[in-house]
Amino acid sequence: MMSEVKTASLTLMLAMSTSASFAADLSLVRSFEMPGPSGLAYDGLYCGLWVANETRDVVLINLHGDEIRRFEAELGRVDAIAIEGDALLLSDGNGTYQKVDREGTALSQPYRLSSVLSDTDGLFFDDQTHDYWVADDTMSQLLRVRADGEITQRVYGSQQTPQMMEPQGITRDPVSGNILAVDDADASDSLFEFS
Repeated sequence: MMSEVKTASLTLMLAMSTSASFAADLSLVRSFEMPGPSGLAYDGLYCGLWVANETRDVVLINLHGDEIRRFEAELGRVDAIAIEGDALLLSDGNGTYQKVDREGTALSQPYRLSSVLSDTDGLFFDDQTHDYWVADDTMSQLLRVRADGEITQRVYGSQQTPQMMEPQGITRDPVSGNILAVDDADASDSLFEFS
């Protein structure tokens, strides 16, 4: 069942490095209304953000919130999104994935990346290793998955301090190379950084 779509404020932040250890102070630059964003992926080709919102709509917006492009996905809903080379990788949040081009044309049939994945709320394709990083809410884990579906690394949320109970988003910091993951408002409202 598709969750109810609510209007949420999508906030764009500017990070400024304050020390050699890459600590950052965040300052609000601007915010704008966007219907229930659940997944984001920055696209350097367009200098824009692909936004998923737990519907079939996938929207590309510029950094001022203006719509650049929109398409309807074949998946029943899109909960998470990642850039994989020239393609977008979409996840329905329930373990099904599909690759599409930037116009929304399917490049693959829907498929299971791994039988273990059940609640993908965050997705990142590492173009350095060609692995996928998945934030799985139900398992409270971050998983590193090869293209053949083999899980090569797990980060257990229950073993973190504070505990990471509902990981929702994941990416790599382009400066430090560290993995960043967020825990949503129902849990600890925390940002985790892993080497």
